[in-house]
Amino acid sequence: MKSRIFTIGCFLSMVVSTAGFAQSTGDTIVNFVGDPWTPWVYGSEGTKPEKGIAIEIILEIFSRLDGYQAAFSLHSWNRCLDLVKSGDADALILCAYNAERGEYAVFTDEIVRNKAVFVFRKGELPQWAVLRDLKRYKIGILAGNDYGATFDRAEQEFGYTVDETSKSIDEALILLKNKKVDILLTTETVLAEIYKSNPKSKDTFSVTGSPFSDGDVYFIAFSKKSNKVDLIPRMNTIIAQIKAEGVVDKLRTKYLGK
Repeated sequence: MKSRIFTIGCFLSMVVSTAGFAQSTGDTIVNFVGDPWTPWVYGSEGTKPEKGIAIEIILEIFSRLDGYQAAFSLHSWNRCLDLVKSGDADALILCAYNAERGEYAVFTDEIVRNKAVFVFRKGELPQWAVLRDLKRYKIGILAGNDYGATFDRAEQEFGYTVDETSKSIDEALILLKNKKVDILLTTETVLAEIYKSNPKSKDTFSVTGSPFSDGDVYFIAFSKKSNKVDLIPRMNTIIAQIKAEGVVDKLRTKYLGK
């Protein structure tokens, strides 16, 4: 079957606008906002995205949605939320569901999952049978990140020793390398980006699954104030199609490796 995934060149031709949103060429424009968030969205605030898993998924959806065209702009995350709340943007490019967002947004079916993993020093595989066993380790996490209700409950119930001083994954890996923490809780996409930019990291660190999440679930979220929200049922049909065709898996492999 001939691939219908858009090339980056085609994507760039679709999003030509000094304001960040594309100008109509006859199709109805659906304005998406997001923040720079590799590997899902590449780019910088105040510009259009360059590429990313989420961008290519949305372009693939809209290649099958006759009469509509996706346009993108990047802002700070809080600005994105405000634009969707007010209806000044139609949808968030990709996000997790929570009750607060559910008050002003309507979500598509699941787009993709981002699994949580443990990173550890090579040869020092953490051992646990139940969550209580992890109390023996000092766990590194990134400041301000949400690791889910299971982790929050376990941290409180079992009194985990947690270091959340790192503001970036690079800082967290330095702590892990220098034995300031025993294991690092992160996601497979973050880890893949590290290995891609610094392949030698594999000589120092190893990875294993974590018990805290089957994966963050990400959706496209439409503003309840947008007149495009009625597209969701049609988009859900297309989402199911591209998953069945392996499009999402191929994009994950393209950006994250096997």
